[in-house]
Amino acid sequence: MKILQIYDLDPLHRIGGIEVAIYELSRHLALLGHEVTVISGADGMAGEEIREGVRFINIDRSGIVRATRSLPGLSLARQAVFLPVLISMQKEKYDIYHGHVYTSGIAANILARRHHGIAVNTIHGSYYPAWYQLADPLTAALYRMGEKNLAPYLARICDLQIHACHYFAEQVIKWGSQPDKIRVILNGVDTNRFDPSKMRKEEKFECPVIITARRLVKKNGVDSLLRAMPHILDNIECKLLIIGDGPERSDLIHLVEKLGITNNVDFLGAIPHNDIPRYLALADIAVVPSIVEASSLFMLESMAMGKPVVATGAWGLAEIINGTNGVLTDAKHLADAIIGLLCDEQRQKELGENARQYVIENHTWENIAKRIELEYLRLLKPPQFH
Repeated sequence: MKILQIYDLDPLHRIGGIEVAIYELSRHLALLGHEVTVISGADGMAGEEIREGVRFINIDRSGIVRATRSLPGLSLARQAVFLPVLISMQKEKYDIYHGHVYTSGIAANILARRHHGIAVNTIHGSYYPAWYQLADPLTAALYRMGEKNLAPYLARICDLQIHACHYFAEQVIKWGSQPDKIRVILNGVDTNRFDPSKMRKEEKFECPVIITARRLVKKNGVDSLLRAMPHILDNIECKLLIIGDGPERSDLIHLVEKLGITNNVDFLGAIPHNDIPRYLALADIAVVPSIVEASSLFMLESMAMGKPVVATGAWGLAEIINGTNGVLTDAKHLADAIIGLLCDEQRQKELGENARQYVIENHTWENIAKRIELEYLRLLKPPQFH
């Protein structure tokens, strides 16, 4: 099959969860023998390169796409610009046009209809249940209205809509979408790269280490983890490593100073995805304190590394953590859950072993790619498949 993956942001040079998911899915589809291209908006120079059997194309026109580059992630400006530039430039024919999130989903549908291909849309989670916790009432209402209209619209016009979590798939069906056009396929992990047996723990710390890797935005709840730290430190000396960057960084650093925990918290900034296993090897436990989340890649990667996870019951996280492969809690009890786990090495060991086995059985990228490949093949008709 000739497969085109479409996303507004560049998965080669960005390290957000969606970008990593698109990169890994594309790589594993290529390993299955398919011709895979990923097209995205340019943050730097427009161009093309081949990596791990996948062709990556970054597009721009007169610098207008590059001008919409935004550190926090996918902006409305990038979506507004990327769609018309892509539609005007993309002439090559593919069997599958797979757009990720909303505007790229619209693009996939337009291009598929133009070239008589199949249109697939993936929704990588949704903030819909938590918008009123994340924004002022007017902004929250507008975003909720946007999701309520766009998600079912894309489910209707595309041949298939894939969701990375059950909770939003169920919501889209409640809004009137046809259940037979909806599939839930959670995210995956490369269990060869994220393999604790291949990593040697560097003994740099004399106390237990907590790690979280989060884009520093409100929905990821890093402030809740920081507010839990004084109580944790009253019970056990430890170090918190925070990987990631974003618009909340300065506020979070100020919060650390205000709480008087500067010596126990390190902001490591954005780390290349290939280096994440090395940092996870340093940790005793991983924490995912999100307000809302789909099938968190960082959580799955931590589990693959055999790390016991403490996670809030934030929608998609509760679809994975079952009590035997990690600890579910809420923001109010986050500190107590972390203290309990840090003080119980036997439970850490058991949860970590169960977590890796769970990921191997349910969330390898090889299996995820094969499931999506089967959906592609199911949708293709003989005249289109060659």
